[in-house]
Amino acid sequence: MQLTWLSQSGYLLAHDAARLVVDPYLSDAATAKGATRVVAAPLDAAALAPDLLVITHNHVDHWDPVGAPEILRTHPRCRLLGPASVRPLARASGVSDDRIRSLDVGETVTTGPFTVTALPTLHSDPRGVGLLIRVGELTIYHSGDTEYTTALAKDLAARLATIAPRLDLALLCINGRLGNMTWREAALLAETLRPRLTVPNHYDLFAENQADPAPFLERCAVLGLPARTLVVGQPISLVDLA
Repeated sequence: MQLTWLSQSGYLLAHDAARLVVDPYLSDAATAKGATRVVAAPLDAAALAPDLLVITHNHVDHWDPVGAPEILRTHPRCRLLGPASVRPLARASGVSDDRIRSLDVGETVTTGPFTVTALPTLHSDPRGVGLLIRVGELTIYHSGDTEYTTALAKDLAARLATIAPRLDLALLCINGRLGNMTWREAALLAETLRPRLTVPNHYDLFAENQADPAPFLERCAVLGLPARTLVVGQPISLVDLA
């Protein structure tokens, strides 16, 4: 079982021959919005080869209006999961309804070895979701884009506790602007959820939206929470967490 960071909040999760991709940003579509890409996509649509494409919300660095349709065209067996705000964008890009599955808060979808449950967020896309991904014995929380409140943290902890006995990995946004947690807030969420490993994201892709993950890692160390950064495009094994 391997996890590859695709930059921003994009990931490839590979389990045996099955592959799940979350929020891949492959193009330069955000240039028109004044966002200057500084990290190249480590894998193209052909190399990603997902069975399941999961999109957390409708912003251009999550639903890539160029890259996401290309993935679905290149891999006709791939299915798309996304909340209500994503589905119209997919249809407008030519994705047929039979390839789109609903993934709104509280919904759970199982495809192959992957079971994905949508969790609440607090973001400018009010229909955006976080994710709990279960594969084998492994449980992974992906925050999506979200702000932090104590109430949200408690709600997430309660929901996760009803779904899985433990949380193995948390993937948390830390950039602290445009509707996302600061590194301090992400550390507070990690302290509430107590995952076995925490990984920060959403700080590397655009010149105009950077953050330093070092303070986050230092705070996690103080809290006794294992945390690390990933290198874009370099897979890590999750066997030790499973």
